[in-house]
Amino acid sequence: MQTRQIPREVPDRAPYIKIEVGRGVHQMKAPSLHSMATLLGAASGLATVLAAIEGGISDVRGAVDVLARGGPDLLSALGALIGMGWAHEVLDLETEDAGNVLEYGAAVYEELHSAGYSLDDIAGLGLGLLAAVWDQTKISEETRNRAAFFQKTPEVTPH
Repeated sequence: MQTRQIPREVPDRAPYIKIEVGRGVHQMKAPSLHSMATLLGAASGLATVLAAIEGGISDVRGAVDVLARGGPDLLSALGALIGMGWAHEVLDLETEDAGNVLEYGAAVYEELHSAGYSLDDIAGLGLGLLAAVWDQTKISEETRNRAAFFQKTPEVTPH
């Protein structure tokens, strides 16, 4: 992890968010749904965390239990998610994306760990990003109603 000579200008608008963990406030960029689909395809363990959030686990302590059961692939997926979303104002990750999402995530996880980030910090950043991505999937009722207009209603044939 390197300190930036000139602080990064992080826009105060979506998809940029601020996540507070034990190591302070971190500016992050919520990954797009496309990026998340790619990550989910590589790491099925991340779906476990998404299911846990949907099921009501929204705090770091509850997530740590899920992480502990998810194994290395889940930790790699969290590292990749954090690496994809990293937009810290004064800190840069040194890990470069070499193409394999799980190898990249494992390297990001190890870099964060070496920099003193606890599992609580890493889980907090990951959960914050997942919550932001989850919010992207919400479609308003008005939009759903407009889309329903184009759906064909099944024809009923009398007997």
